[in-house]
Amino acid sequence: MSLYPGQSRGVFGGLVPDRIAEHLVGALLIDPTRPCVIDPLATTAGDAEAEHLLTVCTRAASHPHFAPGAGQHLTQLCLSNADTLLPAAVRIATQVELPTPLLDALERLANDPQADVDLLTKLQGMLPTETQVLAHSAVALGNAVVARLKAANDESGGSRAALAESMRKLAIALSGVGQPSQALAAATEAIEIQRSLTEQDSDGYLSNLARILAAYSVLLGEVGRRSEALDAVTEATSIFRQLVIKDPGTYQGRLAASLYNLAIQRRELAQVQQQEALAAATEAVDIFRQAAEQDPQASIRGLASSLTARSALLGDAGRQDEAIDAGTESVEIYRQLAEQRPDAYRAELAQCLNNLAVMLGAAGQRDEALAALHEAVGIHRDLAARHPNDNVPRLASSLYNLASRFNDLGQPDDALGAAHEAVAIYRQLAAQHPEVYLGNLGASLHNLAILLREMRLPQKAIIAATESADIHRRLAEQDPARFLPILAVALNNLAIQLRGSEPQSDEVPAVATELAEIQARLGGEDPDTFLRHLASFLQGLATSYAGPETL
Repeated sequence: MSLYPGQSRGVFGGLVPDRIAEHLVGALLIDPTRPCVIDPLATTAGDAEAEHLLTVCTRAASHPHFAPGAGQHLTQLCLSNADTLLPAAVRIATQVELPTPLLDALERLANDPQADVDLLTKLQGMLPTETQVLAHSAVALGNAVVARLKAANDESGGSRAALAESMRKLAIALSGVGQPSQALAAATEAIEIQRSLTEQDSDGYLSNLARILAAYSVLLGEVGRRSEALDAVTEATSIFRQLVIKDPGTYQGRLAASLYNLAIQRRELAQVQQQEALAAATEAVDIFRQAAEQDPQASIRGLASSLTARSALLGDAGRQDEAIDAGTESVEIYRQLAEQRPDAYRAELAQCLNNLAVMLGAAGQRDEALAALHEAVGIHRDLAARHPNDNVPRLASSLYNLASRFNDLGQPDDALGAAHEAVAIYRQLAAQHPEVYLGNLGASLHNLAILLREMRLPQKAIIAATESADIHRRLAEQDPARFLPILAVALNNLAIQLRGSEPQSDEVPAVATELAEIQARLGGEDPDTFLRHLASFLQGLATSYAGPETL
């Protein structure tokens, strides 16, 4: 079957895409006066034919002349032939410009209480790990599968393991649409199920426990629970090391992915873990590089993400040339991947460009850093307009860096504009998810205050510095080990702003006293130590990661 004429072997091929054929298909989809010839074709289509049929029909339905009737007919066609067409819909949704009828069909199936759980589970398993287009479909299907498996109340080991795995996938999907608390709840429940199964049958379920622990670690890190995140990924890495000894072919890649996550969590937790973090990232790069030589398609993305983490850690260690080399290689890989699968990898390309810009800026290559950031911001703006949940925070991170680069190049107006936009985005995000973004808001306000002071806007600088200090006070109450040194730096900045005001503010003594008390509490650390703490925190805010790496 072919909806385009001339597709048989040995026959002159027609124009592809064929606008006339698409127009005819659109007319057939909305014509109520006669049976649509597309319907019987759908019932007999094989996999490739189903993809071809849906591609043509989806393109036809996107034409304004046939809206909304053609799209509605296509959605119903998918549901009437769910076993055949919905798997094809998942495969092509990221390849067509306007996949709305296909996404609507997936959503309606997920919300149908009579939908077959085996089909729902199959579709959930087919979804790509990295996707913008299918992100909400992943949540809908995940919720549907989990609800049905729970309702079945099957206590057998296989059914419980299937429930835990579906909840792991649901947790990752929820994180991808900006629901970190719900994601963490799903992962926590999956961990409990999998631990229980592992206690009964370690050999049968240990690898599943490691996979869920790895995802759980990433989610804990997203909500700022760094110590717990490190514990979870350390346990996952330990398990994968055991499994690699028994079956290196199956588990070597998963060990490398776990090492990548381990490096990130160690870097985020504290400066004292930097050497261990770099060692983990280096080991991940080595494993993925060796695997990519044998099977590039399976391992090249893991190599790119691990190179990004290693680049950031090399930058932390002051090894800027090596950091730039690793970051540049990562960007080159992601650029190739984004050309092949833009839905999956364009956002990650922008993240890598953002990270490379940080390294270039630290090395004094300011023009190159600015060029990389302009590209990153452009990509993030485009993606945020289409898929805001996952891309708006990334846009804020790129703008945060862009403000610094503009300032370095002596463009204060541009720097201030980018800084204000970053603050506005983080303010909105922190209102929705304070556990994730409040620290980012505090740090971006800190930088904004410095820019405002440099532009001789002292009153506005004081307002920004005061809010930054207030935020860090709240955070230090919740996590003193991480945020008390940063609060000290925020207070130091506030004191500088207040001393520079005319007349000098009478709040200076109170701020100085609070700063001295924190310094004494931290054991008499000097101002340089405070600045190193701030540099670490701001570097973490400036750097973003692809991921989580699939396990």
